[in-house]
Amino acid sequence: MKHVGAIILGSFAIIGGGLVYYFKKQADLIALFQYKILSITVDNFDPALITGNVTILFTSVSNIEVTINEFYLDFYFDGNKVGFIQDVTPFIIPAASGSIAGSAQIPFAYSLNPQLVIGGTGDILSYTLKQKDAAISLRGYAAVQSGFIKATIPVSYDTTVQKLLSS
Repeated sequence: MKHVGAIILGSFAIIGGGLVYYFKKQADLIALFQYKILSITVDNFDPALITGNVTILFTSVSNIEVTINEFYLDFYFDGNKVGFIQDVTPFIIPAASGSIAGSAQIPFAYSLNPQLVIGGTGDILSYTLKQKDAAISLRGYAAVQSGFIKATIPVSYDTTVQKLLSS
């Protein structure tokens, strides 16, 4: 009887070790998920509201399909938060096929309140000219999932008003 108990216990240890290895491997594959901010456009620029789009290229370089369940991004103007994007629409990033990475470009609409910082967009332009430039930072995350494995990927991007206006 003691041998049967040892065999059962050993079997559970092997199965448990296999599951830990599998989950670790899947988490490592999700970690290969990448993003690149392709463009930030301004559609409307008035004293009360700035609207536009941020287009992001999401890429899965592994052979697993990844779903973005939530995307969140804070906008900062010279260190002051002026708005955010939050989208909980699921987006599917296809698995890589051979040497070709699976990717999808996803535009996110944003609305910013410039009065939270310096009173209006006219002031933003004069502030930028007076300071020679102004820093714009985007900080957030993408909540991704593959099967039942979930991970949160940090997202960050830094630019300046001059760079945005010249692109």
